[in-house]
Amino acid sequence: MGPACASYATTCAGFVGAGTTEVALNALVATAMRRYSRYWLETFRLPKLDHVAIATAVQANTTGAEHVEPQSPRPGIRPRAAAHG
Repeated sequence: MGPACASYATTCAGFVGAGTTEVALNALVATAMRRYSRYWLETFRLPKLDHVAIATAVQANTTGAEHVEPQSPRPGIRPRAAAHG
């Protein structure tokens, strides 16, 4: 484990409890780093992806959206109507 991950492990140890083994803590840190890396990979890949396909997949896999009131991302800007069908 590199110094950055070791530092993160020390921080995590304070949150996961005194009874957590070193093996479990290392697994937790490895999972967190893998997810963090994937987040950044997808963040930089996103502009090159097909935005319509992404929106379609999100809508197809989202439940309960009818209970969410659309909000404008910035004051003074009205949200677009959701595409259906």
